[in-house]
Formats: sequence, C-alpha cells, structure tokens
Amino acid sequence: MKDSFGREIDYLRLSVTDRCNLRCVYCMGEEGVEWKPHCEMLSFEELERLCFLFSELGIKKIKITGGEPLVKKGVVPFIARVRHIPGITDVTLTTNGVLLEYYLDELAEAGVSSVNVSLDSLDRRTFQRLSGRDEFDRVYGAIQAAVRKNFRVKINAVLLRGLNDAGIEDFALFARDNEVSVRFIELMPLGTVSAYEMVPTGEVLEKISRVIKGLTPVSEPQGNGPAVYYAAPDMKGKIAFISAMSSCFCATCTRLRLDSLGRLKPCLSSGLSRDLKALVRGGADNGALKEAIRETARLKPHAHIFADRTNAALRDTAMSKIGG
Repeated sequence: MKDSFGREIDYLRLSVTDRCNLRCVYCMGEEGVEWKPHCEMLSFEELERLCFLFSELGIKKIKITGGEPLVKKGVVPFIARVRHIPGITDVTLTTNGVLLEYYLDELAEAGVSSVNVSLDSLDRRTFQRLSGRDEFDRVYGAIQAAVRKNFRVKINAVLLRGLNDAGIEDFALFARDNEVSVRFIELMPLGTVSAYEMVPTGEVLEKISRVIKGLTPVSEPQGNGPAVYYAAPDMKGKIAFISAMSSCFCATCTRLRLDSLGRLKPCLSSGLSRDLKALVRGGADNGALKEAIRETARLKPHAHIFADRTNAALRDTAMSKIGG
C-alpha cells in the first residue's frame, strides 16, 4: 500500500483508549478528557478485524498506544492476538510506565520485546510538576525491571524550555550508564501547548556533547520511527532525537494512525480522517474497509503543516486522543 507520493505505508499506530492515569501538561492536562461511553470505543474484536485487513494491505508493524494503553482491561491478550496475525512482524507498546512492571511478564509472553516509556524528567519534583502525579518511583522502577528482563527500552522525553530542559545532561548520563535509548522529542504544536516552548534538537545535542564525548550517528536501523540515534564508545545505551519541528522527516514517514474511536488519520497535522468505526458497525464488508484504508493512505500529505498556527486541526487535536 502506497500513498500518492510513493511512500510504502507499513506502520500503524493504534490507540486503544484516550484515557490515562497521568495528566501531562503538554498532552492531556489536569482537566483530563471528555468521558465517552465504552460503546463509543472500538472493541478489541473490531480492532482485531481491522488489524487483519491492515496486514493484508501491507502493514507489518503496529505500535499500541493510548492515552495509556495499560489502563485498558484486556489489552495484553489483544496484543498477543495481533502479534500472531499473518504478516505482522512487530508489535510494540508505548506507555507512561505507571503500570508497566506489573505487566512485563505477560507482555513478554505476548511477543512484545520493545517498550517505549514516556519519562520527561529524572527529577521527582519535576516529574510530578509535568505529569500531575507522584508516580516517579513506579515509572523509574518499571524501566529498570524492563531492562533486567531484556526488553528493548526506549525512553521518550519531551523537552519544555524552563521546565525540564535543565535535566538534559542527566538523561545523557543515564543513557551512558544504562542499556536504554533516551529519545528527545521536539514539542509539536498540538492541542493547548502554546504556553510552552520547544527546545530544538541542535541545542540539545550541543548540551549532551559537553558530557558525552565522541557521539556519532548510528547507521544501523534502531526501530520503526523517524528517530536519529547517536552513540559513543563509553555508552551502554544510546541517545536519539525526533526532530519534527527543526528537521522535517515527512519524506520517510510510512505510518497511519487509528484512534480509539475508529478514526484513521493519515498525518498528525491534518484534519483529514476516515471513520472506520462507522463502516464496521454499518455492515461494510472487508473489501469496502480495505478501500477506505487505501483512500486514507492516498490522502497522506507530502509534509506536515505544524508551522501554520492558523490550522484548526492543530488546535483541536490532543496527543492523548490519537496516540502521538
């Protein structure tokens, strides 16, 4: 399955819920999300049917996201079933880590070998200020437990100037001393984040280079996404950057996003989407669903429009609703 620019679409980010047990300031905020009845969300059976169709169209890699996916009852057995769909070669999980340690053994049995853990600070007070909850010990403990159990662990840190950017060097040293990849993500202008300032990759790399000498780009692929990885001879782990704002990587974007309400989005910055839930519950056959997916892929824009602050889609879209 290709989009209209010839990009091979092989990666799906699948949100199973928009609910979360944290209240990160740049994502959901303390106000949370508007409560929606369970029946408005796609069921695991409906999601599994769609995953079969996505695989038949060429999707090979699926990232399970939320909100926080581990608050969704039954998510791990669902992951196990998706992992065994023919053609699906990789199923990974993005989590805030609060519940992760409890599920590590089940996730391993389900075929998950890699987890992305959102952790925006290694300082407990800063973590609580950013996340709205005092859960640092549980998240940090889960990361350590995942490493011990041989999961590939990627830590996602969104930097906000004046809030957590003072901890950049601490993250670098953590990657030096632990078998994890610390990934710095540039803040994207989605939802109500206008009060916060993004910290560009170049500035972060300059600060890290002061404490980690000999950083060089890693040539081997490290995952399914756009992160650019760096390593140094004395490091156990790696540093990576996801530079959506300062270094557009849209030319190599191969993903679609399906939110928990069944809306398939071709791009984070686009207001375009296709309501697959309406088709599924309206009795559409597999052929009609596949064509709807193909049409959405063809609508994928050439590049994001994050620079266009007048774009209503940016104001009305929150990360918690579409899985990042």
